[in-house]
This record gives sequence, C-alpha cells and structure tokens, in this order.
Amino acid sequence: MRAKRRSRDKPTLTPVPGRRPPANKRDCAALRKGFLENLRQGYSVSKAASAIGLSTTQVWTWGYRDKDFESQWIDAAHDGIDKLEDEAYRRAHDGCTRPLYHGGVLVGNLQEYSDNLTALLLRRRRPEVYGERHQVDVKGEIEHVFTLNIFEHDASN
Repeated sequence: MRAKRRSRDKPTLTPVPGRRPPANKRDCAALRKGFLENLRQGYSVSKAASAIGLSTTQVWTWGYRDKDFESQWIDAAHDGIDKLEDEAYRRAHDGCTRPLYHGGVLVGNLQEYSDNLTALLLRRRRPEVYGERHQVDVKGEIEHVFTLNIFEHDASN
C-alpha cells in the first residue's frame, strides 16, 4: 500500500536556465516577434521557441489565447514552409557542390542533384500525373443499409 503524500512532500519545480516568463508587455511583444521570425526561417515550433528562450507551452498558450497572434503564426509558418520548398527545389534543380577527395587530397568538386526531392516536388505540385494512384473495385450487392446514431436523444423518455 502506498503512503499518502503530505503537502510538504510536493516536489518543487526548478526553472530551466535561459527560459523565463516575459517581464512586461514590451518583452512579450519582442519575444513574439522573434518567435514569428524564427518560424519564417523554416524552424519547427519547438526550435523557434527554444531559440528565444521560451518553452513550446508558452507559445502555444499565446496562440490559443490571442487570435491575432494565431493568424500571424499561421502566416509565418506558411512563409517558412515556402522557404523550405524553395530550398528543396534548389537542391533538386541546381544541386549541391560536394568536395571530391582521392587519397586524402582534394581533386575537385562533384555537383550532386537530388532525384528524391525532384520526385517529391513533382508529386506535390502535380499529383494527378505523378501522385500515387489507388484503384478500388467493389463488386456485389447491398441488401440493406441503415444508420444508427447512438448519441441521438429520444425525447419521449
């Protein structure tokens, strides 16, 4: 049998170094601006928050409580996704230069292109041509079809 915890046995929360609640509205606005800028750079929510010293819980709370901030968040996230898509296109189309060594000596550079990124971009931009196709053939007859709503309230009871 487990012993009951007494109130004095409650664990204390230790603050995480570098993470602090904003001191005032000006700090809060600056932190929000920094978070949104990080999202525009293509960072994930957790990376964008930790880069300015905040937890993801704090920024999600801002998003839930402030509809204006939520719409700015969505716009910034779309900008970041566009930036990542542009980089994927560059790597697929223009490639990346990689140094080429032989016997520990630099002998030149190799231009590498990403076939995987090319295929991914084509599937995304033209799914009707390059997307996955699924065909489902259903044969047979249906004799009886009914719908049962278990949440429907019967007013006669």
